[in-house]
Amino acid sequence: MDLFNHIVTAAFDAVLSPFGRMPPIWGLAMVSVATGVVLVWLFGRVSNQQRVRLLKATMKGHLLEVWIFRDQLPNVLKAEGRLMRQTGKYLLCTLPAFLVLMVPVLVIMVQLQARYGYRSVRPGEHVLLKLFADEGAMNRLAGVSLHVPAGLVAETPALRIRRTGEVDFRIGAVKEGRYKVGLEVDRQTVTKTIDVGPVRCAVSPQRSTRLVDRMLYPVESALPAGPIAAAEVTYSPATIALGGFHIHWVWLFLVISMAAGYALKSPLGVEL
Repeated sequence: MDLFNHIVTAAFDAVLSPFGRMPPIWGLAMVSVATGVVLVWLFGRVSNQQRVRLLKATMKGHLLEVWIFRDQLPNVLKAEGRLMRQTGKYLLCTLPAFLVLMVPVLVIMVQLQARYGYRSVRPGEHVLLKLFADEGAMNRLAGVSLHVPAGLVAETPALRIRRTGEVDFRIGAVKEGRYKVGLEVDRQTVTKTIDVGPVRCAVSPQRSTRLVDRMLYPVESALPAGPIAAAEVTYSPATIALGGFHIHWVWLFLVISMAAGYALKSPLGVEL
């Protein structure tokens, strides 16, 4: 999993590097357009296009039937019933293709979330660094030592919350940069990255030993086995400024990618 995450993250870094000093909407728009086009092309390759065209033509025929016999209720109801059956067949026909396409979509969205979903801490602000204990390891985690590099400052001693199995530190940001905070437990030292300032790279709010977390937070490698199951930094959510509005990146991604895919489906010879 770490190798896959490293390769995909490096690829996104390379693709988005030319947009590093531009407003974030430009890099997001480029990825969204490319995603929409590639997904439509893939849909044409993994779906039964001949059957999709046939089902859509039949659905249009039933819609026309509803219009023609709109003054004859029995015929309208029969046509609507046939339309619903054909719609069900269309959904069943396209469902396998959509399930296949969900895999690259999720990978892309996880990478975009790391770049556009979080706002790194600014100098003068603070974040919480939360350590979550592995099962049955809370007593061992209670003795954790925090090593903070210059540019950050530990503002509070460790706060231990046994109910949730966590140990929290409040970290203050002093200077811009990407820092690695050291965490030592039972002579084992691990690190967690904290980003300060307007960084031009992916932000990693969590580093974990759990597989699901490693899929959702791909920027850092997995934590080694030990008393710390996960280390989390509480970054604030980010938005993208567009026309005086602040919009979450997901909505822009969905709108742009769907518009690009729909606009280019005919040149690509794909029926949706």
